[in-house]
Amino acid sequence: MSSRDLYSQLKPAWHPQQIQVLRDGHIPAPIHVQLILSDLCNQDCHFCAYRMSAGLSNELFGTAETHNPNRTIPTPKALEIVEDCAELGVKAIQFTGGGEPTVHPDHLRVFRRAQELGMETALVTNGVKLVASDPAILGMTWIRISVDAGDEATYAAVRRVPATHWGKMWANVRALAPQFRGTLGMGFVVTPENYRTIAAAAYLAREAGVTNLRVGAVFSAEGPAYYGDLLPAIMDAIASAKELSGPGFDVVDLFGRRLSDLEAGAPEDPDCNYQYLTVYIGGDLSVYRCCNTAYTRAGRVGSLVDQRLRDAVLSYRPFDARTCRFCQFIGQNKAIKALIDPPSHVNFV
Repeated sequence: MSSRDLYSQLKPAWHPQQIQVLRDGHIPAPIHVQLILSDLCNQDCHFCAYRMSAGLSNELFGTAETHNPNRTIPTPKALEIVEDCAELGVKAIQFTGGGEPTVHPDHLRVFRRAQELGMETALVTNGVKLVASDPAILGMTWIRISVDAGDEATYAAVRRVPATHWGKMWANVRALAPQFRGTLGMGFVVTPENYRTIAAAAYLAREAGVTNLRVGAVFSAEGPAYYGDLLPAIMDAIASAKELSGPGFDVVDLFGRRLSDLEAGAPEDPDCNYQYLTVYIGGDLSVYRCCNTAYTRAGRVGSLVDQRLRDAVLSYRPFDARTCRFCQFIGQNKAIKALIDPPSHVNFV
């Protein structure tokens, strides 16, 4: 199976029970939970959706004093959420940011508990503090390490960190790759400052034993204008990187899909069914519709500060998806809608 299948927009079709609940006019338990253990990060990427001034997810994230809040979910609460996920029938938990998951002092304990309860787990991390030999790390279904650069100087500049982070990250990647049985990928978010190094990052990832390099775009209020007149050069850089794809390694180009989402602007359909299949739990213990609407008032549907996830009554309505400035789940929503309301002459496939 190609690594490109990892990002199929047709995954909802594999969950007929949840689709039937939606078809019946009810809200199903989520299939997938994104759990943000920490809003604190040990890096400061200038294109971060939570921290940049034009970010789509910065409204409720930071404070007047800091855009990098020292805010983590207390360990007992994090374990409670994981246990509630299992009770609700959640199939997979993705530990992501927000901040950096491995900054949470008990992240390995929380990962391990989710795995003990039989759920698949995944991790999005910058990799600097990754404990490559820990069973909880080795037990992940997939791990994606954010690299966003093909050389040390660019890495330090775009992630606004000491250059020593570059070596620490790659040392952890190389230590993990030979023993990891899941899918080990790396992420490259394209910016005007780093696009020239995409092919270099792909080469380093392939040589380190990584399965894929996912190339994506910055989602911000600026939309495609963020890239100015650089799009042809960026496309050429991605094409050069894709030449490194081969047995055991893929450069997965999601830049074009993300750019199309940005060019499309607000969704045409007022209904968002994707929000019911995947929920986002922030480091502030608020529940949000998705990662794009995270830490926004429009995206907030509840809080777990004084209630358990299993008991939470989430306020999903009223909500018009056309109020979202951009959406990166248009494909998934189209697939879900077709499954709920079959097209005419559906048997003529």
